[in-house]
Amino acid sequence: MTTAAGYSPVCCASLPQLAFYLSGVLHASDSIRHCRIIGPVVADRYVSSVIACHAAVHGVEVETVIALLNPFHSYLEIPTCTFYLSTQTARRPTTDDFVHRITAHLEARGA
Repeated sequence: MTTAAGYSPVCCASLPQLAFYLSGVLHASDSIRHCRIIGPVVADRYVSSVIACHAAVHGVEVETVIALLNPFHSYLEIPTCTFYLSTQTARRPTTDDFVHRITAHLEARGA
C-alpha cells in the first residue's frame, strides 16, 4: 500500500520526525555557511547521519529518505570530506579480558 505521493505509510508516519531533524540540518547548514567564511569547519552528524539514522530507526530504504531530502539539497552546504567511523559490536571486552591481556603481557616480559 502506498500513499498518493508514492511513499509507504511507514515512511509517511515518520515524516514529523524527519521534519524535526531536517530543521536541525538546515540550521547547521546556515551555521556552517557562515563559519566557512572564517575558516575550516568540522561538523559532527550532518546530513549523512540524518539519512542513515532515519532509515534505520523507521525501517525505510536509504534511497527513500534521500528522495525526501532532495528538495533541500541545493540549500545544504556540501562537505568537502566525510568520514564514517565504524565499530564492531560483536562483544564488548570484559574486565576478565583485560586482566587476561595484562597477565599475558606481564608473563611474556618475565615479570
